[in-house]
Amino acid sequence: HQTAEQNIGEHAAALARMPTGVHNFMKSKPQHSRHFFCSHTCPLLKPRREVAHRLFMTSQSRLYFQQQQSAAVPRLSTLLFIFLCFSIFTAAAAVPVALVNMSLPQHEKAEEGEGAANFFSKLEARVKAVDSHLCVGLDPHASELGLGEGATEEESCDAAFTFCKTIIDETAPYAAAYKPNAAFFEALGPKLGTDTLRRVIESIPDEIPVLLDVKRGDIGSTAAAYADACYERDGKGLGADGVTLSPLMGWDSVKPFITGKYADRGAFVLCKTSNPGSNDLLALKLADGATVFETIAGLADSWSRKAAEEDDSSSSSTLSPPLLGLVVGATDPSALTAARAAGTSAWILAPGVGAQGGDLDAACRAGLNADGTGLLVPVSRGISRAGDRAAESKKIRDAINDAREAVIKSKSYSSACDADAEPTGVAPYQKEFLEFSLAEGVLKFGSFVLKSGRTSPYFFNAGLFSSGAALHKLGKAYAAAIMASAEL
Repeated sequence: HQTAEQNIGEHAAALARMPTGVHNFMKSKPQHSRHFFCSHTCPLLKPRREVAHRLFMTSQSRLYFQQQQSAAVPRLSTLLFIFLCFSIFTAAAAVPVALVNMSLPQHEKAEEGEGAANFFSKLEARVKAVDSHLCVGLDPHASELGLGEGATEEESCDAAFTFCKTIIDETAPYAAAYKPNAAFFEALGPKLGTDTLRRVIESIPDEIPVLLDVKRGDIGSTAAAYADACYERDGKGLGADGVTLSPLMGWDSVKPFITGKYADRGAFVLCKTSNPGSNDLLALKLADGATVFETIAGLADSWSRKAAEEDDSSSSSTLSPPLLGLVVGATDPSALTAARAAGTSAWILAPGVGAQGGDLDAACRAGLNADGTGLLVPVSRGISRAGDRAAESKKIRDAINDAREAVIKSKSYSSACDADAEPTGVAPYQKEFLEFSLAEGVLKFGSFVLKSGRTSPYFFNAGLFSSGAALHKLGKAYAAAIMASAEL
C-alpha cells in the first residue's frame, strides 16, 4: 500500500467519481486511504473491484464462513450455508464479521374458508397445482395467422381462434394463467373480432385464470360499463377473471373492477411498463423524492385494502390475497426491486422477457417475494413462434422455478440462522449494500466453478458495478465503513 499523498494525483479521476464525503474524509484522515485505493493501476476499475470485494468479504470473514459451515447443526445440513459477511476496516485489521438478515415480508396466504375467493386466490391455486409462474400470452398477430391480404373478417377470426386454441392445448400443463390481448382481436374486424376473443376465453379450462389485457382507465359509469364488458359471462361479456388497468385516473377508475359484484375478480395496474418510453412519465420524481411508479405501487396496495374493506365477504380476514397486482417490466430489475418494496404483498406481472430483452433470472431475483411467489412472467411470441411450444413452455417454467429455488434457499437459510444464532448487529449501510448487490445481479446464489477450480455456492462479480449510480452507492457504502472504523 502506498500513502494517499503518493497516490492522490494518480487516483484523481477515481476520486472524482466517488461521493464528495469520501474524498473529504480521505483528505482529513489519510491513514485510512490505503483501505480505499490499494492499487496504483487502473484508477477507476481496480479500486471499484477492490472496494466491492473488501466490503463483501475479507480473509477473516472467509475463515469464519468455513468454520460456521463445518460446525452447522445437522438439521441445517440441507440448506445453503451462505453467510453474507462484512468487515469494518481499521488501519491495522478487520473487525468481526456480521451476519445479515435479508428476510423480506412473506406473501400472506388465506387460510381455508377465510376471505372471499378472488382472481388471485384462483391464481395461487393454479400456481401450486402446476408448479408454474408462467403466464402464456395469446396475441394473434396477423402475420402469424398465415392469411393473405384478401382474407375476409370471418376467415381471419377463424384462423385467430385456431391459432390461440392450439397454443392453449399445447401449453396448458405449464400455464399458471393465460393473457389474451384484446387489441389483436379487435383488429380482426368490428363484427366478429370481439366475439372471437370471447370464444377463446371460453375455450380455456375453468381452473386456469384468464387475465384480459385491455389496459382500461376511465371513471364512473364508463368504468362500470368496461367492467361489465370484460367480466360478464353467458354471452353478455367476455368472461375474464382479471384485467389490466391504467391507474392514472385514480381509485374511482379502478373500483368498479374489484368491488361489488366483481369482488371475486382482480386487476393488475400499470406501474413501470417494459417499453423504453415508460421513463418519460413513470420514472419522474415527485416532491417527496419517490418516483411516479413507486407512488403507484403504494397506492395499489392501499386501494387493495380499501376494496377488501368495502366487501363484506372478505372484511373478516386480513389474510386474503390482494385484489390488485402491479405491471412492472422485466426489462428494469431495479424498478422491480423498488415496486416490490413499495407494495410487498402484491403479485407482479413482469412482461418483457424474451423479445423485449428482459433478463428472466434478474427479474425473478428482483420481483419474487421471500417465499418464492408473487411474480407472474408473461411470454407471448417466445412461445407462439417456437417450433415446439410445449417444450418451450416447459423450458421457461423450469427456468423460472430454478430462479425461485435460489431465492427460497437464500431466504430460508437467513431465517434458519436467525433462529439458531445470537443476533449480531448489522449496520444499515451493510444491509443496503447487500440488497443492492442482489438487485444488480452482482451477488448470485447457485453452484459456480471459480478460476481456482473450487465450487462455490455464491458468486460475487464486482465488475458489474459499472454505472454511475452503482459506483455512487458503492462509494457511499465504503465511506460508511471507513467512518465506522474510525469510531472504533
